[in-house]
Amino acid sequence: MRNILFLILFLTIAFSRENPFEPADSSYPKIEPISKVMSQKRVDPSRSKKIFKWFSIEILDDSIYLKTKDSLFRDFTIDNPKKIVIDFKPKRAFKTKSIKIDTNRCISKITFGSHKSYYRLALVMRDKCLYELLKIDGGYKLQFK
Repeated sequence: MRNILFLILFLTIAFSRENPFEPADSSYPKIEPISKVMSQKRVDPSRSKKIFKWFSIEILDDSIYLKTKDSLFRDFTIDNPKKIVIDFKPKRAFKTKSIKIDTNRCISKITFGSHKSYYRLALVMRDKCLYELLKIDGGYKLQFK
């Protein structure tokens, strides 16, 4: 009887998977957390711009990374001219600053402006693009579809 229980226990341990909640078929790609991917990816200096001490931006073809510790207040779109508007708290005093964008398929210009109780980014669109604004480690990601 003891030998049979030992054999059953041994076979159970020998043929069990390390993580029973992971699918047995390992052909699925492993998904890395966005913070790990962001820390591993190389930043092309021509695409990354430090706008202010507290705000930098990285412009890719299909996305824009907004690197800031400030919290998002609101975001919306305007149709004439086509713009994505993103407001951040807290209030920061600075002169209006504009950047021409050549490396993104949806955005042609970004303007930073200071308002009474917040500051604003206005992204002028080349064409109407769908976008998703995601909170990521170290800021926000504006992903174009």
